[in-house]
Amino acid sequence: MKRAAAAAGLLIVFVACAERNTSTADTGVVGDTSGSSVASTDFAGTWEGSSLDTAGNPLVRTELIATGSETGWKLNLVNAADTTKRTTTEVRVVSRAGDSVVVESGPYPSVLRAGQQVTTRTVYRLENGRLVGITDATYPGGDVVRLRGELTRR
Repeated sequence: MKRAAAAAGLLIVFVACAERNTSTADTGVVGDTSGSSVASTDFAGTWEGSSLDTAGNPLVRTELIATGSETGWKLNLVNAADTTKRTTTEVRVVSRAGDSVVVESGPYPSVLRAGQQVTTRTVYRLENGRLVGITDATYPGGDVVRLRGELTRR
């Protein structure tokens, strides 16, 4: 049930941020090709920031390395309270529309829960030169932790 609610929440956020367009352009990704959209290259670069829990406590230091295409993205994560807990994982761009991109990673070793694998799905929105996002981290057994993050370009 938690997983379905989380997926529905992400879908609502993504649909609210995107204009309807079924064009697949050159990338094969359904997206907005109107003049108001941002290009894949607008997401390119190294982005740094923190992921916070719902109470606003920083849990994970995040570095997102995004290419100018839909492939080759990478995520470096460090536990904010214990910097010895860190991991790097590949990022899959699921879709891009308007000023938003949906990405998935994992499963990979969690930096928050020792010995557990986690899969994440994040909706990022390019807002005033920052990437603002909501991440759902799904653990074995279906436990979902929601984080919000804000990244700035380095």
